[in-house]
Amino acid sequence: MASNERIVSTVPELVAAISDVRTNAEVTVVTLSAGTYELGAMTPMSDAALLDISSTVGYRAVTLRGDPSVSRDKVVLDGGGVKRIMNIAWGNSEVNVITITNLTFRNGYGNTGNGGAIGNSRWGTLAVRDCAFYENVAQQGGGAIGGTMTERIYGCHF
Repeated sequence: MASNERIVSTVPELVAAISDVRTNAEVTVVTLSAGTYELGAMTPMSDAALLDISSTVGYRAVTLRGDPSVSRDKVVLDGGGVKRIMNIAWGNSEVNVITITNLTFRNGYGNTGNGGAIGNSRWGTLAVRDCAFYENVAQQGGGAIGGTMTERIYGCHF
């Protein structure tokens, strides 16, 4: 494991790793081990979402990825239908790139704004690669992904 990476296998480890990304410019990669991360019962990180990847720590690239040795259906973020799974509000510059790869997002509920699975705002680029989105709902646009960042979607299943 590189010093810039956090490998997680439980919801508390995932929350801690995302907190590291939010506050520590050295942490740029979070890798989720195979499993289903039942997020619906956790205390949300913000009013907007269960997981909140929001930061103003420098201008950098950050990657959230499922274990690359397994298929995306083996690494599942399940929102339990209670709230948006992930909110991204990143920095103040278009040079920020958030990459999400090899994950399945299931049962997200965007009760405010866009995006049932992923809501995004501010500056930069959101690149989503080889992910799957099932049963995600938003009160406004984008049941799977919605927001204001430049979005690049590659090889995903909706």
